[in-house]
Amino acid sequence: MAQVWKARAVRHPWRARLGACDALGRPKLKGLAELGIDEAPANRVGGRRQAPAHERQGARAPIGTYLTVESSGSVVAGSLTVGKHERFKRKRNSDGTVSLATAHGGHYISVFENGTVLANATKCHAWEKFQLVKQKDGSVSLKAWSGRYLSVSKLPILTFYMYRAQGNGDYPWRSVNTGNLAGVMWYLHNEVVVETPRKYGIERIIRMKFQTTSTKALAEVGLNFGVRFAYDTGMCTGAGPINGYASCRDLYARLGHFIGCNYLGDYPFPMASKGFSSFYEGGMWYSLPKEGACISAPYGGDNCTYFYEDAGSVDIGDLHDLGNGYWDWYNNPDMKEYDRDTDEGVGSDFWNGIEDVEGNKKRVQRALALFSEKYPDIPSQDAYPDPVCDFNCKKFYSSEEMEKVGGECQCSEHEAALAFMDKVSPEQCNLDATSGLQNVGYYQGD
Repeated sequence: MAQVWKARAVRHPWRARLGACDALGRPKLKGLAELGIDEAPANRVGGRRQAPAHERQGARAPIGTYLTVESSGSVVAGSLTVGKHERFKRKRNSDGTVSLATAHGGHYISVFENGTVLANATKCHAWEKFQLVKQKDGSVSLKAWSGRYLSVSKLPILTFYMYRAQGNGDYPWRSVNTGNLAGVMWYLHNEVVVETPRKYGIERIIRMKFQTTSTKALAEVGLNFGVRFAYDTGMCTGAGPINGYASCRDLYARLGHFIGCNYLGDYPFPMASKGFSSFYEGGMWYSLPKEGACISAPYGGDNCTYFYEDAGSVDIGDLHDLGNGYWDWYNNPDMKEYDRDTDEGVGSDFWNGIEDVEGNKKRVQRALALFSEKYPDIPSQDAYPDPVCDFNCKKFYSSEEMEKVGGECQCSEHEAALAFMDKVSPEQCNLDATSGLQNVGYYQGD
C-alpha cells in the first residue's frame, strides 16, 4: 500500500490510517478518529468567501492540524494553516454518502481494502465514498465503505506486496534487498536475462505480503522509511558514499532496524544522475535488516518493524511462454533471452527495448497477470498498492553525515521523491558514476 497520513509540522508526526476503530466495536483511539470538517479562515479572500461552506472546506484533526494532499497523492495531517493543498470539495452522492475531492486538483480521497488512504482517484466509486458520523462535540468521523473509520495515529502499519527474484531454493527474507514488481523487473532486464544461463540460476519471481512500520526514532523525524542499504550475502554494505561492512551499524543503533527504500533513478543506486536511468516507472527497492523481523504484526520496536507471509510465485519463463522448456531453449546456442548489444532477444521478443517505457509497463502487467491467473483467490496488486517511499536525506542523516552524502543524496529523478527532497541543479548532480556501485547485484538466488 502507499503511505498513509503523516504530519511534519507538529512536534510528533501524526499519520492517518484506516481501521483504528470500526463499526464492529473494535478499540478506538480516543479522539483521533474525529475530524473537524470546517470552513477555515484561509478560505476567505478579502473578507469574502471563495465558495460555499459545503463545497470548499478544510479537514482538521483533533491535534489542531489540517489535512494536506501532496503531489504524490499521500495525505498528511501536519499543516497549521490552510492553503490550496489543504482545501477539499465535498460532493454529496445520491446514496447519501459524501466524497472529498482536492480543491486544487479534483482528485478524490480513496480508501483501499488494506487501509491505504490516497488522494489520486479521478472518478468517484465505492472506495471514494464516506458516511459523515456526527460526534457529540460537533466534529464528524469519516466512515468508509468497509465500515471502518479514518483515524490519525503515530505509527501506522503499512500492508503491501514485496517481490524478489530467486532460484529454486527458499530462504528467509532477512538481511536482503527486495523490490516492488517494477523494481524486480528492472533487475531481471538489466542483470539477469542478459546472461545465459541466467545470473545466479534465477528462475522465479516470488511475492510476499508485508506489514511494515516505522521505528519510534524514525517516526519522530516524520519518516516511514530510511535509506535503502545494500545487502551482499546477508551483510549490510551501506548506501552511497557511506559504505562498507560496518557502515550500517551506527544508523541502526541510532534509529532502530528500519526498512529502507529508494526509487530506481534515485539515491543511492541506480541513479539517473550517474547514467543509470531506470525506464521502469515507479520501480522501488527495499532493504530488510534481519534484526527487524517480527513473529507477528510489527509494533515499531527497534527490533520489530516488519512481518511477512507467502503470497505465491511465478516462473520467469512463463512471462514469454517458455515455461519449463527454458533449459531446452537455453541449450540451443543460437537463442538469447536478451542481448544488450542489439537490444533484442533471439528466439523471444519479450525483453526487446530496454528503454521502452510503455513496453516495460506491459512487461510488469504481464507479470501481474500471471500472479492473478495462478492465484485468483489472493488479493491483487490493486488491493495492496505500493507505499510512497518518503526517505528524505535531511530528515534522515545527521549534519555530519550530510556532509558526506549531501549533493549525491539529493539528486533524484522520481516525481514522488522530489516531493520529499530538495531539487538540485544538473551541475550539482554531475557525480562520479562509480560511486556507490557496491550496490549492484542484490537479488542473489540459490
